[in-house]
Amino acid sequence: MVGLGTFDSLHDASGFIETLEKRKGGYLNSSSVKETMFKNYKSVIYWSLANQAITMFAGFLSVSLINRLFGKETYGEMVFFQSIFAYIAILATLGFDKTILFKLSSHSESKTKLYGKSLLAFTHKYSFLAVALAELVFIACWHLFVHKELDNEWFWISLFSVNTFGVVATTMYGAFFQANKFSDTTIKIQLTNSGLKILILLSLFVLNKDSIAYFFSYIIIPTALSLVQYFIVHTRVSGPTGEEPSKATRDDVIYAIKLMFTKVLHQGLEKLDLIMVGAFLSTAFVAEYAVAAKLAFVISLGNNLLSPLLAPRLKYALSNKETTEIVKEYNYNKFFSSTIAIFILSIFLIFGEQILSMFGDYRESYPLLLILGLAFLNQNAFGPNGRFLMLQGHASFTLLSTIASLALMVLLNIIFIPKLGVLGAALGTLISVLILNITLQAYIIKKENIKFTGSAYYFVCALINLSILGVAFE
Repeated sequence: MVGLGTFDSLHDASGFIETLEKRKGGYLNSSSVKETMFKNYKSVIYWSLANQAITMFAGFLSVSLINRLFGKETYGEMVFFQSIFAYIAILATLGFDKTILFKLSSHSESKTKLYGKSLLAFTHKYSFLAVALAELVFIACWHLFVHKELDNEWFWISLFSVNTFGVVATTMYGAFFQANKFSDTTIKIQLTNSGLKILILLSLFVLNKDSIAYFFSYIIIPTALSLVQYFIVHTRVSGPTGEEPSKATRDDVIYAIKLMFTKVLHQGLEKLDLIMVGAFLSTAFVAEYAVAAKLAFVISLGNNLLSPLLAPRLKYALSNKETTEIVKEYNYNKFFSSTIAIFILSIFLIFGEQILSMFGDYRESYPLLLILGLAFLNQNAFGPNGRFLMLQGHASFTLLSTIASLALMVLLNIIFIPKLGVLGAALGTLISVLILNITLQAYIIKKENIKFTGSAYYFVCALINLSILGVAFE
């Protein structure tokens, strides 16, 4: 269920800092860069935390209420198709969200102008064409080759087909506003989206509306409102009077496509197991896996809290070749997030069955929760490997290593799911993620000659893994 870590647009923007500086003819004054960087991130950190809390609450509320109104099978169907269209949305961006960040991030931070409106229109046009093509291919393949008995398959396909156009558009708008230093605007719009979802969920639950209108309202309306908000701000804020940034060059697009495929593969480590459970087993098992995974994701809370600050701080240390600061920033993130992860996993270990029962008939998913929680704990315990390599410009290696990890997951799922059922998918995820992080850590040690912790630390991690697995499979 986990991959290289969270690579949101704020992180991707900081990943381009070094290239932008070099194109300007050298690094900027370190003290001024540091002061400006932290001032900007401080202005959005509180909104980011609020958005994360509300989004998490909306996610758990949706699991509980949808299961209560519609049951496990319907929830499983929704998650199954949602996972498929998540891939389509990422592919349809064509990496243009990264291109927007790359081309526009070096402009003024005054927040009085929006640079690159023509570039945004260009990316919208081609991304929408890509969405239409990808959905056409998927629908044709599903109709011709898939013969799985699902009650509402064409409803979900129609619903998510429409919504994916909005998702891609909001992705482009989000990158555009963040590149123009309107990060707080993007976060506020995301916060409104999550708040509206909560309102819709509660309203329809109180009205006891167990019809398709529930899902149309919950999925389509928040996306549409976000688009309206983005469009209003885009219209009200004028562009620069001077020359607009040029279109993306071939090198820009190639690098963006590498990052896009890495993101696809990262989502693969999150979504592919859900799809394979649906293919091998049933939508009821998809629902069990999805609920356990959503709970297990809470274990990454510590890492998510530090994410808005880690990338710029780590990038600053890397750019100035300050090895001591690099190790300090890396280990601070690792120890802070791991401590919170162990605390939350301990709560799941003691109260996991009771927590799962809050969402419906999911008490039997307790071993699943522990294995997936262990996968997230390992991700935190190894530190921000993926972000470190991305910020150092090793996009090709992270891409290749993630491809290998994804292939290993597919192989393990094919072997384990028929023998162990839904637990096999979780075990395949745990093993593939563990091997991926060991590989990335070894590459960092060899390539950068930096070692973050000693053998005793990893020995303790191994003991924790064996202990949790013993409880899960007893």
